Amino acid sequence: MSEVSSVSELKGELTSAPRGVVTTALITLSGVALLRAGCRLVGRLALGYRRPGTLRLSDRGLEISARAELLGRTLSESETLIPLANLSSITREVRFARLGLYAGLLALVAGTYVGVGLLVDGVRVSGGSPSLLGLGLAAIALGIVLDYVLSVVVGVVGKKCRVVVVPVHGRPLCVEGLDPAATDAVLALVAASLAGSTGAPEAPASAA
Repeated sequence: MSEVSSVSELKGELTSAPRGVVTTALITLSGVALLRAGCRLVGRLALGYRRPGTLRLSDRGLEISARAELLGRTLSESETLIPLANLSSITREVRFARLGLYAGLLALVAGTYVGVGLLVDGVRVSGGSPSLLGLGLAAIALGIVLDYVLSVVVGVVGKKCRVVVVPVHGRPLCVEGLDPAATDAVLALVAASLAGSTGAPEAPASAA
């Protein structure tokens, strides 16, 4: 590996690595995601729970240090070293990049639920109820439109981003709340270090 003249670091917060789209959709529809988000919010506001983390690029590789804080006190500290030879991928993702997906799924489910209910009520009415049937179809159509708009349009640009580090051996790590410009600079240094390594694999791509 080419020698890194100085330590480059990114300060943010350690969080769980993102899951696949299918798993994310299942967790969202089951309500688990909402429950977890509520627990995290209570932990932050009521208990001051934080997991500040730092990602550093040094001559040894990628160093990720973090600590867990509760009510201003440090509960635990950890440090992980990932040599660049053990790096499978490192990607940059826009913060809340899947917010549109979550909101779109919720809109689609809500629209379908309300629409189907109105359709059933409209059919049950003696002779049928055109107004209820129309409202039911409109609710379903609105859910579909909102799902498309929120999934495609919302959340494509953000002021913060996160970095997902996937080693060849070991569990993925994620640091969020990072500045995009500083993150791009560190990723460029990682790519340059990999390119200068003898027999190094192709530098992992950065994904915005």
